[in-house]
Amino acid sequence: MMFYDMMTEVSLMPHHRLELKWTIEVETEAWFVPELPMQYGRFDFEEDTDFEIVCGTEEIKVHKISQVFLNVLSNNVDKTNSGKFKIDDSDVITVQTVFDCVYNRHNKILNHQLSPVKCDLPVELVVKMLYFADKYGITGIFDQFEQVPMYNLSTTNFCVVLRYADDSMKKALFSKCALYYKRNYENIKTTDTFTSLPGQLKIKLLQTAFKLATVFDVIEHAHQNGIGIGLEQIKLPLVTTLDDFFKCIPYACKYPNENLQDFCAKFWQEKKDGIQESAVYQEYSEQFKLFCKLLDNF
Repeated sequence: MMFYDMMTEVSLMPHHRLELKWTIEVETEAWFVPELPMQYGRFDFEEDTDFEIVCGTEEIKVHKISQVFLNVLSNNVDKTNSGKFKIDDSDVITVQTVFDCVYNRHNKILNHQLSPVKCDLPVELVVKMLYFADKYGITGIFDQFEQVPMYNLSTTNFCVVLRYADDSMKKALFSKCALYYKRNYENIKTTDTFTSLPGQLKIKLLQTAFKLATVFDVIEHAHQNGIGIGLEQIKLPLVTTLDDFFKCIPYACKYPNENLQDFCAKFWQEKKDGIQESAVYQEYSEQFKLFCKLLDNF
């Protein structure tokens, strides 16, 4: 798609001559092309390279002259000036794809004429590339890639994108993930990738998605929807009210391995007379009442 803007300048010249000047500006939308130094047009990517990125058993040929690599190479090249830099914290496919994108070796990587943003690369791979770009300070050309996870969420890539949003403190992306989860949680909550998420991240997600005010609200929601949070490594606030207790105790009964009983037991031992007289407790089954009484032994 092209946009035209035309300006006309009229001047009255000597001898009754009229001079007209037109200025036409043309803007066009195109496939994303990374901004590369002008001298790249002269490079043969195999013969003119002067540096190597080593990843596993692969050696990726690059040009030190590129501004893109300054942060990657700064203070990282070994003192022997070997002309190589080893990367051992990313897989070969991710690193190779990053540099392929830098050199625009991928045809039609991003299509800005379509909405939502379309990308030829898998979202999981794009997220790995964004992690890599964040770590090594590669900016500019990867800013647009941040839109890819935002507009291409699915039940299969959801947890990968969610972790990236949380790790990289991408608030807008995290909010997008929370909204997506709220609409699709039935298809997500039982997946292996979701159940293996850190408990603290699940709490943050549920609070954001369902506007839950406290951790106890999250625990109640999790019990009602059959979600195991994984509270073992989380420092929980003390149970101080009957409302807190009744939100927690059903979850503690269903997920006994998450140590929530310890938090409920102290409150039970101190307030059990009031708990047993409450209308909520009276509605519990005999089996559940027995579970509560077992808290005396904690």
